[in-house]
Amino acid sequence: MAVVVRTLVDGVDRATHDRLDQAIGENIGRAGGPPPGLMAHVGHPDGSGLMILEVFGSEDGFSAFWSEIVEPALDSLDLKAGEHDIKPVWSFARP
Repeated sequence: MAVVVRTLVDGVDRATHDRLDQAIGENIGRAGGPPPGLMAHVGHPDGSGLMILEVFGSEDGFSAFWSEIVEPALDSLDLKAGEHDIKPVWSFARP
């Protein structure tokens, strides 16, 4: 079942977001391309941090992506993510 995952990373301004985005992109490149099951990604400012929103085809796919791609990028910038808020997706549409 597809899931939507929201995760807040505190202490992220626009410049830090850009460095994080670059690190994640490099990790995706080393992995051979976008992760299987990724349906959508959004990052937006939220208070003093960055809210990351992912839609994945499965929770396992998200977990693998997070541990293999995102966590190393966060660690490289000494950033810590909050708990994941994971919900089932009942519908998903693209234009």
